[in-house]
Amino acid sequence: MAVLRRALRSLSTFATVSNRCIVYAQNGDPTKVVKSLTFPTLPPPSPDTVNLRFLLSPINPADVNTIEGVYPEKPSLISNLSLNGLGSSEEPVYVGGTEGLAQVTQVGNGVQGLKEGDWVVMDKPQSGTWSTSRNVLSKDVLRLPASGLTEAHGATMTINPPTAYNMLNDFVDLKAGDWIIQNGANSAVGQLVIQLAKERGINTINFVRSRDDMTPLVKHLENLGATKVLTYEELSDKSLRGRVKEWTGGKDICLALNCTHTWFLTAQCPNNHFHSQHHSTYSKT
Repeated sequence: MAVLRRALRSLSTFATVSNRCIVYAQNGDPTKVVKSLTFPTLPPPSPDTVNLRFLLSPINPADVNTIEGVYPEKPSLISNLSLNGLGSSEEPVYVGGTEGLAQVTQVGNGVQGLKEGDWVVMDKPQSGTWSTSRNVLSKDVLRLPASGLTEAHGATMTINPPTAYNMLNDFVDLKAGDWIIQNGANSAVGQLVIQLAKERGINTINFVRSRDDMTPLVKHLENLGATKVLTYEELSDKSLRGRVKEWTGGKDICLALNCTHTWFLTAQCPNNHFHSQHHSTYSKT
């Protein structure tokens, strides 16, 4: 991750004099396969395309897994960055990055609903956002509202927020007053689950790893809307079952969200503290 951060920081250093992107030609250890590639200024966009300038592009764990070749979603090779050599048809490359906030700099003929200056995000995974600029089809971007979002909001809204939203909507018809449980509650997705659940009046029991001073983390999650915050060690407490029953008024847990290990839902619950109607396992970020 440190190598990728240094590489991405190099983009802003040279953004005013040239275009750069972070590329790789084959899967492997990111510290060995990623390179910084300089490419020419983009020509005017062709019909139905737009030119973009990326304002902010984060590193998601999925990006690292994609470079390693172990992520299910595969990117497409790009061969129009250079006339010859790396990034050309002779040596096509993958451009890293899935998430990123970009600004429209030029609009091609036939493009509707987009104008110069609009903020957009990519509508396709593995679109190559680790770049100072890109030319893309207009149908492959989503325009963001003109106000109410920071650059950080825009750059990180296409993976974690939809994951949290879909898990709360696709598996169970949750109602206000229902209870859900999750581990990894202080992950990005976990914190979004807490906030979205709070907005809907859904109660959350949240598990996190213990640390020397739990107070700041507990207060932070409670301020987001967490109903209860516990550590994994508390799962072995025989009194927990009674406490949970008291909290829920005897109601079942409607949904369990697991982003660490299945033992959270099985072996670590020998006393069957939680009877959940539905389980969902996902990869946290």
